[in-house]
Amino acid sequence: MKQIAIDQIDDKLMSQSSDTKKKIPALRCFNHINQLLHLWKLSVYMVYFIFVSFFKCSNLFNFMSSLILNVLNHQIKIIILMALIGHLDIILQQ
Repeated sequence: MKQIAIDQIDDKLMSQSSDTKKKIPALRCFNHINQLLHLWKLSVYMVYFIFVSFFKCSNLFNFMSSLILNVLNHQIKIIILMALIGHLDIILQQ
């Protein structure tokens, strides 16, 4: 769904004028970074479920779950920051 939206934005920018073509690599770069972060988040979830299924020890489980949740919170902050930077970059180029 996100890829379709990015492709539509790319098509709009291509059809507008020649100076807007400079913005397209920034959007594509942001899209690739977003996909990499999404894959990283999925791998963290997989590790989390492995710990849930294999380690029933409550101390180890509580430690690992708090550690993984802290990593996910940090990653969400990075995604929000990148979205703001990408949005500001597009606004400043207009």
